[in-house]
Amino acid sequence: MSPHFADLRCMDRPATRAFTLLEMLLTLAVLTAVAAVALPQLDVLLSGSRLERAADQMRIEMTRTRVDAMRQGKVLMMEVVPETGDFRVRAYNSLSDATETAEINPGSSALLTGADQAMAMPVQTDEIPVKEFTLPDNVTFGGITVASTVRSMQVVQDAASDTAVMDEPIGDTASPILFYPDGTTSTAAIQLQNTIGEGKLVMIRGITGEVAIVSTAVTSEG
Repeated sequence: MSPHFADLRCMDRPATRAFTLLEMLLTLAVLTAVAAVALPQLDVLLSGSRLERAADQMRIEMTRTRVDAMRQGKVLMMEVVPETGDFRVRAYNSLSDATETAEINPGSSALLTGADQAMAMPVQTDEIPVKEFTLPDNVTFGGITVASTVRSMQVVQDAASDTAVMDEPIGDTASPILFYPDGTTSTAAIQLQNTIGEGKLVMIRGITGEVAIVSTAVTSEG
């Protein structure tokens, strides 16, 4: 191959050009600026998604707890810790709870002696494990309102006394939401909040046990 022909081939080959340090720094600066704008928006989207999942989690657990109370024939208590994402569900075990079970399912001796005798018979029930839950990251409980009734006040009072089987506390819990074997529940509203001021109000209606979710704004008072 002649030297002249080799020179022509070199001329036809496209020249490769590397990035200079200045160009690389400018590229990094542009990417940093884009990230500074995009990341807060991404955090907003993630916070909203976590809040939605937390509200759905509460709705599902409330519905499941109501069904469990009816299946097991026991009063179940849902306790939440304000300003945290922790809550749990546990059974309320007491003598009165056992006699309610006896009244619903009387034995053969009760049928022979009458209902009054059945009410005086405690029934041995299986222990139900405590279920503990945590909301998604950066979602906490805000205000909690539980309507008080004579029935619920008696349960709460007994749960704080020696007549009930108590479990280790998970914190300073608010008034528990009660789920009864007959399918009714406490009437309650729970505020969920995230770090950007968005909120969801999870409400349960005592007569039907229906759960509704409403979007709200979190005020400066919480």
